[in-house]
Amino acid sequence: METKKCRKCGEQKTFDCFELRGEGAVKRRVTHICKVCRSAQQKILYQLKKTAPPIPQVCQCCGLDPLENPNLGTMRQKLQLDHDHQTGEFRGWICDNCNVSLSRAGDNLEGVVNLVNYLCTTT
Repeated sequence: METKKCRKCGEQKTFDCFELRGEGAVKRRVTHICKVCRSAQQKILYQLKKTAPPIPQVCQCCGLDPLENPNLGTMRQKLQLDHDHQTGEFRGWICDNCNVSLSRAGDNLEGVVNLVNYLCTTT
């Protein structure tokens, strides 16, 4: 039986411990985090949404209105709750582009600084 390592808990688990998702041409992808970790993450987000401030009109990172941002597809035109994955604390409401960029940079200041430093050396 095939296994996969959960990005959240780091445990090697069988595919039945993960949910399937479908995007684009790939219709049966296995998610990156296991069902147990996903459930815990959903509980955190549910609690944060109860106490978070109202959703603003623009992204608190880039300042753009997601409804008017041509770089966002129609399925991604809403602001998402951003939180610190280590502490579970609310950080703000950001668009999908900023959320994905932050995540891919490591979801920390060091990753963002590395990107800035890279851009400074190439321009």
